[in-house]
Amino acid sequence: MICKFIRKGIVFILPLTILPAIIGLGYYLHRPDSLSLPDASRKILILGDSHTECGINDSLFSNSFNFSESSESYLFCYAKLQMLTSGQKTFDTLLLSVNPRSLSAGTHIPGVYKFNSTLCLLDWSTLQDYLDEMPLYMAGRLLRPFWQEPCLEGGFLGLPDCKLAKDIASRQGKDKNSCITYPLQLTYLQKIVRLCEEKNIRLYFVNVPMYNAGHYFNMDNFYQCIDTNFREIPFLDYGDMLLPDSCFMDAGHLNRRGAEIFSRILERDFHEKREMMADNSLK
Repeated sequence: MICKFIRKGIVFILPLTILPAIIGLGYYLHRPDSLSLPDASRKILILGDSHTECGINDSLFSNSFNFSESSESYLFCYAKLQMLTSGQKTFDTLLLSVNPRSLSAGTHIPGVYKFNSTLCLLDWSTLQDYLDEMPLYMAGRLLRPFWQEPCLEGGFLGLPDCKLAKDIASRQGKDKNSCITYPLQLTYLQKIVRLCEEKNIRLYFVNVPMYNAGHYFNMDNFYQCIDTNFREIPFLDYGDMLLPDSCFMDAGHLNRRGAEIFSRILERDFHEKREMMADNSLK
């Protein structure tokens, strides 16, 4: 009877001890000591979600490298930034995507939960935060580092199509997103701010143009969050910038044509703003 009980106990306990060891080994094998940008001459790093990934063409926005990824939460942005600054830092400026979708609880939770191709970049503290948030049914994704190499190439992703009319039709009758801030997003956005301060990196928030954002998002709540928590961060806000319908892939994203137009405008405005801020600091 006792032997049978012991056997059952071993059968129950063994997976609980072996599985974490397997997961830990997977991360150990894939986690690099540090990251560096492929072109050390580029001094502007762009991080964020699909808004910047598809909205800022780093071949047109000079001196920049776009390292954004679709549905990227700030937890993963922080992990990338932490790794990129742990070695020889070559950039001095960060443009970070901040938009109604990235901060809200209702739409970006999948970006926190999803398996991310850069999961192996998380340090143990950040990984613990990730595990605390992740539903149990998604735990199997943690085994992917064994067979999926991290995707660290980065680069602008141009969207060729315009499906705006179809997207607008699909949104008919739906309530606008309340833009209530998701706590983990806010926590890691604040961590990014502190890390930039520690590493002497100039941080700018950027909101890429969206189609009629006020119709789909509660912009008052969004701006209140920014004003309450990040008033000191320069905000390049183009959320309500008017562009032709043909510039949008859908209501939330620019297509390749829109990204080309916006990247050239951002190029002009950003460098003018930075020069103006530099002049003011000398006074």
